[in-house]
Amino acid sequence: MKTLLVYSPCGSYNQTFHMPLGICALKSYLEKNGYKANAIDLNIKTFLENENKNLWDGKYPMDWFIEKSFYKKVLPLLDIEKMLNHLLSFDADIIGFSINLASIHISLILAEQIKKTTDKKVVFGGVGCYEGGIEKYFQAGVDAVVIGEGEGALLELVQDFNLCQGVYMLQNDKIVYGGDREPINIDNLPFHNFDDIIDDYRTLNPDAYVSFNFLRGCPNRCVFCDESAFWKKVRQRSPENIINELIHIKSKYNVKGFFKADSTLTVSADVLDRICDLMIENNLNLVWGSQARPEKWLTPERLKKMYKAGYRYSLYGAESGSQKIIEKMKKNFDLKDVERVIRDTKNAGIDVTISLILDSPGETLLDYIKTIMFVLRTKKYVSVFSPNKANLPPRSEWYGNPSKYSIVVKHFYKWHSKNYMNNPYSAGIKMFILNFILIIIGRTSRRTFL
Repeated sequence: MKTLLVYSPCGSYNQTFHMPLGICALKSYLEKNGYKANAIDLNIKTFLENENKNLWDGKYPMDWFIEKSFYKKVLPLLDIEKMLNHLLSFDADIIGFSINLASIHISLILAEQIKKTTDKKVVFGGVGCYEGGIEKYFQAGVDAVVIGEGEGALLELVQDFNLCQGVYMLQNDKIVYGGDREPINIDNLPFHNFDDIIDDYRTLNPDAYVSFNFLRGCPNRCVFCDESAFWKKVRQRSPENIINELIHIKSKYNVKGFFKADSTLTVSADVLDRICDLMIENNLNLVWGSQARPEKWLTPERLKKMYKAGYRYSLYGAESGSQKIIEKMKKNFDLKDVERVIRDTKNAGIDVTISLILDSPGETLLDYIKTIMFVLRTKKYVSVFSPNKANLPPRSEWYGNPSKYSIVVKHFYKWHSKNYMNNPYSAGIKMFILNFILIIIGRTSRRTFL
């Protein structure tokens, strides 16, 4: 059977300019096992073909998430027929959609149209697929939903399209789950295959960098994050495996750098040291950056080694300037260490962006003021502060155990604390004030090392 792997439009500037790893990993895995597969990044392709570029510039962020807003503001500006023509031109037997929370609505529309006009099998997977939200997928005609890691489940579906581990299907009009699947050894995976999508990115930027990963999962368990729940188990790739793939990618695609898509650097300082040493020894000369926890072990000496290994950009999830809120989030770090890491990172020549979460459950006015003071104290060392309203990803502890955090949940993007101290209106006011301050101090331009 021939498979088409689709990364759906999602309207996020963060996703638009970073190649999706999921469909590239799945393509490689199917081909390694003898099956034909193509990948299409419908997000970047639609961006390139659509005159309404502002749909991707962060102006409409929540409109892609919220169903009513999506149908009113976003859908009229999209060409569904052109998207369908792209997908059907591959003549695949199975069309697998890798979706996130922002691409659910467009993926459902495309799935419905495919099932109306063809007998192709439609599979949904990715972070937008979670146990509590799949009923509407089957109502749209989706044939199977993969939960969590996708390689093994998709291969079994391609071999024999029946219920298997890691997959939900309809049987006798009832949703049935095939049971949990054991996480795979990621050192045994084939290297990512960017063949089908890299040209679209080079149309946008001739020096486009690829995405990359050092590990799956995260050793931390922040209450607002769903990454640990998605991957089930933290698995670090060996430094040798990482370097071998980077050598392969540099040779095959002639790229100058990569963006590491993981939310943390590595599982330990020793692993990071070994990776950097191998990069330097092999004279890779690749520029790279990553999301990262501001770990205490990011010493001045280690940061200088990272710079020598090509590291030029750190997006640190500091999240708050209040130690009380940091502890409520289970971030497991001390803000004094965070400020030291920020200074040392900048002094090592590495560009710093700081992510902040505003109006999280339990945040008081004093906590918010502490966040503003944190911004003012560190602004000398930070290129961009990126504030975000607190949301509740469906696999997060906030979403799964709301009573513990005094949360009333209406949707992952619509919630309030039981005493209404934290709610959409207070979050909006806090965002407005902080963004105004960021404009004054000149820390709002969204920069990238790419």
